[in-house]
Amino acid sequence: MENEILPKNKRDLIYFLVLLSKWKKYIVITVLGITTLAIIISLLLPKWYQSSGTLLPPKNPNPFSALGLSSSNISKQLNPLRSLGTMLPNQDLYSYIAILKSRNLMERVINKFDLINVYGIKNNSMSDAIEELKENVEFKVTEEGTLQINVIDKRPLRAAEMVDYYFSTLDELNRNLSALEARSNREFIEQRTNQNIENLNKAEEEIKIFQEKYSFIAIPEQTSSSMSGIAELFTLKTIKELELQILKKTVSGDNPRYKATALEIFELDKKLKNIPELGNQYLKLYREYIIQKKLHETLVPILEQAKIEENRDTPTLLILDKPVPAEKAKLPRKKIIVIIFFFISLISSITFIIIVDHIEKIRSEQPGYFQQLAKYWSLFKK
Repeated sequence: MENEILPKNKRDLIYFLVLLSKWKKYIVITVLGITTLAIIISLLLPKWYQSSGTLLPPKNPNPFSALGLSSSNISKQLNPLRSLGTMLPNQDLYSYIAILKSRNLMERVINKFDLINVYGIKNNSMSDAIEELKENVEFKVTEEGTLQINVIDKRPLRAAEMVDYYFSTLDELNRNLSALEARSNREFIEQRTNQNIENLNKAEEEIKIFQEKYSFIAIPEQTSSSMSGIAELFTLKTIKELELQILKKTVSGDNPRYKATALEIFELDKKLKNIPELGNQYLKLYREYIIQKKLHETLVPILEQAKIEENRDTPTLLILDKPVPAEKAKLPRKKIIVIIFFFISLISSITFIIIVDHIEKIRSEQPGYFQQLAKYWSLFKK
């Protein structure tokens, strides 16, 4: 009578607790047995240690910082001689990741640390060793804008040495790529500077010839100042064109920086078209001379900076955290393994006793269904 008075959910809860009490010995033995087995397995599993290192993107000098053009913000907008041809720190770091993931560097690491034997690769397959190495190494750009290299290995010292080798090899390859790009940029800038020297010499010679033929003509100070402003615009346009040519080697036409530079050139062309033509032949010659002279004063520092970049032999990486051997194993995670197996054993044992109890109910209350179930089960076993 008392059970009938209780709500159904409470009766079910009481019945469930009684059932657990009835089978408590089985549950305890099952859970303890499986959990103990999980502890033993976690202790027998090989230990893996992780070593990490962090680096910052390089702070490369800007070859356009010596322009001195008040109307230009080139130094803030672009640095075409940066390592790997990228403009933003994160892009530098992602370029580093591309180098780190390259087959060239992976093979170097494998050969350096004899990873084919360490990983037990069959048939000495380099491709299989690379795939195994990829599973044990991680390259990621953090939220702080740094690049982190994580390596796991069965030996903590080897893991640290592998991270350190990644850094040194990345620096070596990055230097080689930077040197190739710097040489290409230097040759391009040098070619433009040589052309400017020819134009400047030609302008000087034409002025000299004109002066000898018609005697010296003094240029008013106001006119000279106006020509200087025009020369500034022509110089700025030439530098922007120089930047655009260098950008073509490193980015696509859809790049925002490329589009912005092309737009600036377009706007400069519009301004230069509005400049009135000078009627006097000597003023035209003098204007050309001022333009070439101003351009020469601008290009020479850029060329010198490009030469410095080409001959630079300093580290390109700024290592923030050097790798050190790990004191504790990263894997296996023993606590997690034990906890997972504990809950699996608990849930599975409870599920088992519920199923057994339900079958017993069918056997006692509905023997016909039970015999039919037994028949199906016997057929299944056959």
